[in-house]
Amino acid sequence: MPRRRFRNQALTWLFEIDLGHADPKVVLARTGKDWTPVHEAAEKAVWGVLGSQARLDRIIAQLARDWSIDRMPAVDRNILRLAIWEMSSGLSPAVAINEAVELAKAYGAEESPGFVNGVLAGYLKLEEDAVRG
Repeated sequence: MPRRRFRNQALTWLFEIDLGHADPKVVLARTGKDWTPVHEAAEKAVWGVLGSQARLDRIIAQLARDWSIDRMPAVDRNILRLAIWEMSSGLSPAVAINEAVELAKAYGAEESPGFVNGVLAGYLKLEEDAVRG
C-alpha cells in the first residue's frame, strides 16, 4: 500500500472533520463500498489523531511560536497533528517529517513547508531531550 496515498486520505478526512466540525463517523462513511487498505490505514490514523488531539494540540501550541492552534491554517494544523501522531506511534521521524513537508508542499500555502518542518524539528528535539533526561 502506498503510504503517501493513505496520508493524503487521512489529511483529507482530518481537514473536513476539523474545518467543518463534522462527525468523523459521517465523514468516514461517505467512502461507502469503495473501502480499500488505503482507507483502512487512513481511518486508523484519523482515529489515532482524534483520540490524542488535545495532547497533539498542546505540543503544537508549545512549538508553533506566535501561532495559536485556532489561528493556524487548518491544513497545516492537521498535517502537524498527523505527523506528530505518526512519530509518537513509532514511525521514523525522518520519514514522518519528509512526508509532512511533502503534504505541506501539495496542500499548504507557500510558507507551509518551512513552518511544518520547523515545528516538527522542534518536536524531534523535545523528544530527543526527553530521552536524554
